[in-house]
Amino acid sequence: IINNGTISIGDITVTNSSLISQTNVTLTGSGTFTVTDAVALNQNSIQAAIFTNSATVSMTSTGAGALSGDGTWIQGQNSTLNYAGSSITVSTFDAANSGNTVNYNRGGNQTINSTTYHHLTLSNSGTKTAGGYINLHGNWVRSGTATFTPGANTVELEGTATQTISAVGGETFSSLTVNTSPQVTLN
Repeated sequence: IINNGTISIGDITVTNSSLISQTNVTLTGSGTFTVTDAVALNQNSIQAAIFTNSATVSMTSTGAGALSGDGTWIQGQNSTLNYAGSSITVSTFDAANSGNTVNYNRGGNQTINSTTYHHLTLSNSGTKTAGGYINLHGNWVRSGTATFTPGANTVELEGTATQTISAVGGETFSSLTVNTSPQVTLN
C-alpha cells in the first residue's frame, strides 16, 4: 500500500501483492518500477487516488484488472508505462503529457484505452483492439507480431511536430483524422 507522497526509485520490483494508492502519489527517478501483480487505485473517504508516473513503470500482470479502480493514472512528462494487462479500467487514464510513452506489450490480446496519448506503442504479440476514440500527439509504433484492430473507432493525429506511423507490414485504420502540423511520416 502506498499513500500520499513522492517516491524516488532506482530499480524496484513489487511481487505477489497489490499496490493500492489511496491519496496523491508521484513516482519519480531513473529506475524501473516493476509490478508483477495488479494495481488498484481506490478512493478513500476523502478523495480519489491520483497516481502520477514520472519514471518508468512496467506492469507485467496479464490479468483483466492489472490497472483498475476508481482513481486517476497520469503519465508524467517523458515517462514510460509498459503494460501487459488485458485492459486498463481506472476511472481516468491521462497519457497526454509531452514525451511520455504507453506501450501495450502483452504477449496476447489487449484493449487500447480510449484516451489522448503522446506516444503509443503496440508491441510483442496478439491483437491490440481500439477500445474507442484514440487521440495521438506523438508517434504510433506497432512492432513484433502484434496486430491492430480499429473496429469502428477513429484515430486522430493531432501533434504540433512531425508525427510518425511505424508499423510492421503497414497499418489499417477504420477512420484516421490528421490535424497535425507540419507533417506525418509513414514507415
